[in-house]
Amino acid sequence: MAFIDLMKEKARQDKQTIVLPESKDKRTLIAAAQILEEGTADLIMIGKEEKILDGAGWLEVDLTGIKVVDPDLDPNFAHYAETLFELRKHKGMTLEKAEEILREDYITYGVMMVKEKIADGLVAGACHATADTLRPALQILKTAPGTELVSGFFIMDVPDCEFGNNGTFLFAECGLNQDPTAEELAAIADSSAKSYRALVGEKPVIAMLSHSTKGSAKHADVDKVVDGITIGSDGIALGSDGEPLTADSPEAPALSTEYVSATTVAQQLESLGYSGKDSTADIIGDGDDVPSEDEFNGRITGVGVSLREEPTTQSRQLATLALDERVHILETVTGERLSNGDGASDQWCSVVTETGRSGYVWAPYVEQEASVEAPVFSVEDGRLVITAEEGLDIRYTTDGSRPTAESTPYTGPIHASGTYRAVAVRDGWTSPMATITFAGGSLFTDFTSDDWYFEHVDRTVELGLFSGNGDQTFTPTSTITRAQFAAALANLAGVNAEDDKGETGYNDVSGDIWYSGAVNWVTSQGIMTGIGGGAFWPEEPISREQICVAMANYAGLTYSGSSGTFADDSSIHDWAKEAVYACRELGLITGMGSNTFAPQDPAQRAQACAIVLNAYDAGL
Repeated sequence: MAFIDLMKEKARQDKQTIVLPESKDKRTLIAAAQILEEGTADLIMIGKEEKILDGAGWLEVDLTGIKVVDPDLDPNFAHYAETLFELRKHKGMTLEKAEEILREDYITYGVMMVKEKIADGLVAGACHATADTLRPALQILKTAPGTELVSGFFIMDVPDCEFGNNGTFLFAECGLNQDPTAEELAAIADSSAKSYRALVGEKPVIAMLSHSTKGSAKHADVDKVVDGITIGSDGIALGSDGEPLTADSPEAPALSTEYVSATTVAQQLESLGYSGKDSTADIIGDGDDVPSEDEFNGRITGVGVSLREEPTTQSRQLATLALDERVHILETVTGERLSNGDGASDQWCSVVTETGRSGYVWAPYVEQEASVEAPVFSVEDGRLVITAEEGLDIRYTTDGSRPTAESTPYTGPIHASGTYRAVAVRDGWTSPMATITFAGGSLFTDFTSDDWYFEHVDRTVELGLFSGNGDQTFTPTSTITRAQFAAALANLAGVNAEDDKGETGYNDVSGDIWYSGAVNWVTSQGIMTGIGGGAFWPEEPISREQICVAMANYAGLTYSGSSGTFADDSSIHDWAKEAVYACRELGLITGMGSNTFAPQDPAQRAQACAIVLNAYDAGL
């Protein structure tokens, strides 16, 4: 039995309740439906039930049996807030802040559910950074007693593979500890061996990997790994011949052939000349050293910046920090003088990183954020307005770069297009950065990237297939009118509808109205027609089945009969059925969940965007 099948069978035999906090991510919705179908877990999703089910409907996945918890409606909310406050009050947490975090951060909310045994576990990380996923667990659940280092791993199950345990491999530490020391590698090997045995049920064999092939490279990173030595059989150190190291082994002094702890392996490495810290417990520990959200007062401004044990480049490198990584600045100290293109400095910042690592960073690569509120964007009369607290300067960029106190000063409303980043400045200290993006020349303020239709709307606007309302709104969930859909089809065809503008022959469409050209074009092409009595009903909503008819006429679609019917097939008008199923067969439309189509429901603007974009991607 393959590993994944083994895990599913174990899960079904001991079904657990798992929280999925990333309910706005379509991958989570699809995975949840598969889990429910396979019966491997009971699931809780956090969020607004209406939005979750709406997204599931458009993805045509069945979430029957899912439990949805809305923090705003959950009777446990007050208890969770009080518990979080008590856990973190020694770090400056207030009850009000705890409530704010729980409402905004679904991962933290899910971790609280695990702590209170409402759920057995939580899965996240699809749309959150590792640090943001890990931090609540470290702060609330803590680590197991005796844990020396928090590390991560993934399991790869390779079919028809003669290596590993029937093709099952565990790859440890591929993203959490960026530059582990020799001692940390030993701790990772120890915990990974235990995880492998627990999950796979087989004796692990561990190999330390480096970028050197049989000693081809000489580098400190290779030295840490100890060339020619592996750790196998639940931690027993092996020589280059694959045999356990003994007192007679030329590579190392004596080691027991019994299970070897991380500490013992670390001592072995040190005896070979590869030193590490005395203890790794202070790197992450039990989560108390991880800064809380309101403790971050700085960020890294360079790429590949080193976190050092001491304020010198000769000291041990603890980690490599990423651009914009947040840190808590403890103090500024004098250390080794360094220079770069911006000048020289002997100042170093003592910091704690997002994962709780402590060390020193050269000060020019740390931007301290004073207690300055970020600026606020708004739109007035079609122009971008940036506001901040009275007395603060505002600086902004338009090229995607991070603004500084020396960036372009804001002096008044901007005719904006593209991405704008702004900071407020007080006495040389900058606020957190605010960012806003104009999509296709129009800024939309009534939806976010978390909404299921974000990509559809964003791309159709960028392609010029749809446009906003002219006031930086798109109203994605409002109904789309017959005239608006006619205009969208003209845009899809690449037709300049202005060329067809004029008298329409319809008694309710004047020749000078903005959509007369589109109405004339769809009528002349036989794509859409009037509703009788000389009327087109341009301002009336277009139904979902009417959209299918228009799309079928536009693309000349026919139905081959290869797909099944919708559960509400009897509600689809006979004149629309072939068009509906032809659109479904080509992938232009999906159902509304539970294999229904709701043919007479007025189509939403976001739904129309998805259909037109699907047609565009299909080359229609």
